[in-house]
Amino acid sequence: MGAQIQFPHGFLAQLNSLETGFDDTAEEALGAAGEVVREVMAGRLQNSLVGDDRATDNLVESLGVSPMKVDRNGNFDVKVGFFENRLDGISNAKLANIIEHGRSDQNRPPRPFLRPTRTRSRKRAIAAMQNVLARWVATMNN
Repeated sequence: MGAQIQFPHGFLAQLNSLETGFDDTAEEALGAAGEVVREVMAGRLQNSLVGDDRATDNLVESLGVSPMKVDRNGNFDVKVGFFENRLDGISNAKLANIIEHGRSDQNRPPRPFLRPTRTRSRKRAIAAMQNVLARWVATMNN
C-alpha cells in the first residue's frame, strides 16, 4: 500500500515559471550588488588617496564591475576591480595593492580601502540583490 501526493496544477506551473528568466534576474541582481560595492570602493579609495600625489591619476575612474559569469561549480558571480592599461606601465591592480598595503621602499604607508569596502558594502549589496529578486518574484505572482 502506498500513497500518492500530487502538487496542485497551478503550483507546478508557478514553479516551472520561476526558471524562466532566472539567469537574467541573477545577472541584474549581481550587477546591482556590484554597483553598490563599486560605489563604496570608489569612495573609500578616494579617501585613501587624499594627500598622495604619486601615480594615482584615474585610478578611481578605472573601477568597474565585470559582466556576470558562471564558474565551473555553477556559482554566479561578478567582480569589482580595476581596468588595466595605464599609460605609465604600472597595472591599476598593482597600484591599488600598494595603496592598500603600503610600500616601505617608497615610503608609502598602508591606506586600506578594500577591507573597509567589504565591511561597509555588505548589507547594502545584499539589500540590492534582494530588491531585484523581490521584484522578479512579484512578477511571477501576477
